[in-house]
Amino acid sequence: MRNLSVIGLIMLNQLIMAQEPFQVRPLNTVYNNFAHIGNAEAYLKTAGTNFGSRPDLKGSPYLFGKWVKGRIINNNDQIYFDGLYNFDKVNQQLLWFINDSVFAIDKESIKSAYLSDGELGYTLEKIPGMKKNTFYKVIMKGKVFSLYSFINTTFVKADYKTNGIVGSGNPYDEYKDEDIYYIVVADRFTSFEVSLKKKSIRKALEKQTAVVEEYFKAHPGNIDEKYLVALLKYLNDRQ
Repeated sequence: MRNLSVIGLIMLNQLIMAQEPFQVRPLNTVYNNFAHIGNAEAYLKTAGTNFGSRPDLKGSPYLFGKWVKGRIINNNDQIYFDGLYNFDKVNQQLLWFINDSVFAIDKESIKSAYLSDGELGYTLEKIPGMKKNTFYKVIMKGKVFSLYSFINTTFVKADYKTNGIVGSGNPYDEYKDEDIYYIVVADRFTSFEVSLKKKSIRKALEKQTAVVEEYFKAHPGNIDEKYLVALLKYLNDRQ
């Protein structure tokens, strides 16, 4: 933030919190790992359309490669649209760009967020009974069974080695995404982690064994995310 005094920064933060339906915090009070470059806000503001990526880095800790439009729902079910947003997958932190300033939205003060770059859109929700202040991507919702995923993003450091003849490993750092799936039952206090394998699905849906086996028999083939979505829709239609 532009050479604001500590008092000025606090006053600006309090003014925004009083006006907006969610609480925010200056980035430098949230991101200790930005210490080596000084100002976290300046880093994100000057990242431009590549949002801090570099040629020797694959993947990203962010959901989008640029600031995007969004819809935020707070704990009082108020909906907010102003500004631009991005989501830090590693730190589970929603970022807000408004009036040429960047803030971290307090996780305790919001229920969900919808972010879209005009082509891809993601709904992120906190789920009661699951890990606190963690956002899960909505894949499908049904009257009884819904499917969510946690985007598990990990940093893998470059590990390329060579003896001059043969090389191994990767010459680049990388952020890798892995979807960890959860079937959530309508009461939203019951959830089951599930992988894209029949054995795991059978275990998660053991109370629905007859219908699940009926579906497996009628729909042979590889199980992917679309297959699991179709199965849950089938189960919802049978309720």
